[in-house]
Amino acid sequence: MPKLWTLPQAEAFLAGLITRGSVTALRDEAGQIAGFLDLHDGWINCLYLAPQARGQGQGKTLIAHAARLHPPGLHLWCFAENQAAVRFYTHAGFREVARTEGDNDEGLPDIQFYRPGREEI
Repeated sequence: MPKLWTLPQAEAFLAGLITRGSVTALRDEAGQIAGFLDLHDGWINCLYLAPQARGQGQGKTLIAHAARLHPPGLHLWCFAENQAAVRFYTHAGFREVARTEGDNDEGLPDIQFYRPGREEI
């Protein structure tokens, strides 16, 4: 994955999300941030887990929280080459609805996913 932003730029971006009030963070048993999710208008804009938090159900917890906050359904974009994320979202009930050849900042092919809300299941 290309590195497009410096650490200060990434921190400023995250600070903006936090200020917007759309971020949910998970802490581990030691009180450290294990991961976070940014949800805005039904779109999961970011879902990140610390490497040591992966494979422990933390991502599922964040998706379930997002589904409670936005019952009509959830949308997100994922880089096609991020096969671990593609598998995770597919197992979490998301289905592919579109693809691009890289019309994003990174210039990488990506996949749009959608997970139906309660009333569609």
